[in-house]
Amino acid sequence: MFFLASLDGMLCVSLQNTCELVVWNPLTTKFKKLANSNSQGFYKVDSDALGFFVDSSDNYNILHIKRRRGTMTVYIYSMELNSWSTVRFLKHCPYHHYTYLWSPATLCGGGLYFVVTQCHGRSDGLTVIRFDVNSKSFSELCFPNVYDDEVSGSLVNINEELHMYVCIGNYDYRREIVLWRLKNKSWMKGHVL
Repeated sequence: MFFLASLDGMLCVSLQNTCELVVWNPLTTKFKKLANSNSQGFYKVDSDALGFFVDSSDNYNILHIKRRRGTMTVYIYSMELNSWSTVRFLKHCPYHHYTYLWSPATLCGGGLYFVVTQCHGRSDGLTVIRFDVNSKSFSELCFPNVYDDEVSGSLVNINEELHMYVCIGNYDYRREIVLWRLKNKSWMKGHVL
């Protein structure tokens, strides 16, 4: 199985042989398969993205961004309702194409955040996508102001503030790591490692 997301002790995993999504509580050993006959709840490791969140009504949900044959569909599974619903993604955005790679989701301050990278890895091909867990809407955020041929970013929630570790340079050359913090939809440069 592939471990995709966790929240409050529950795990969301994908079964390797069937690609079915499963919510599993390892402490109680209870689990629930999320796949259905409408092909919802099936996860492809190389193309999909997923996040686990609790909304304002304390309902546990799974956000599943599904990319197939050049299209993107976004589903939300509600554990309370035991059903899937569809959510609209951003208009006129190219992120459905397979040349974009999606990071695992980071839950922070009422949002799920993803780093979306175009395959060439240059800073002009990077963006951050935010999913508001209460309004169920998406927005784009800029990537930290870094210009280099080799850039990557990893998100982390530190005390309910979104931070990003940005690696600059390649492995054969001097590599710099900078910690950035998101404040009012802008990135503030922090420590350099």
